[in-house]
Amino acid sequence: MSNISLSTSHLPSYLLVILYILTGTLSNFGAIDILAPQWIYLGSINLLACFYILYNAHQFQLPLSKLFTTIYLYIYLFYIIWNALSYFYAINPIETLINFPRVFNTFSAIYFSFLLVYQLPNKFYFLSRLFFAFLTLEVFAFFNDFF
Repeated sequence: MSNISLSTSHLPSYLLVILYILTGTLSNFGAIDILAPQWIYLGSINLLACFYILYNAHQFQLPLSKLFTTIYLYIYLFYIIWNALSYFYAINPIETLINFPRVFNTFSAIYFSFLLVYQLPNKFYFLSRLFFAFLTLEVFAFFNDFF
């Protein structure tokens, strides 16, 4: 019985990680900018993950403490600050305003994914099966277009 309750307590984390992985498979829905729907989708998933992590903050205390001990977080934060300040000396400041949310969106997705995966009980097993399923679908889609 404890295995069932353990798996259902982590169900939102599993679903959010799956949604993050599926970001690249989203079609363009007829948009002029091919990646625009993917950026909107990624931002929506980031909002869902943020609300879930804030609502269950007690579960994410250990992953957050691990996250703040890595140098990569601070390097990426420095990059984001530099990116934001580049608006003032950019040749094309409008492009800076367009790309800054994308950089921040990617930053959020990476770190929310880390927090969600870190607290899962069988990380390697889950991720290996998820990537296997994803790559299998990609191969079938490729061969479907090929034939």
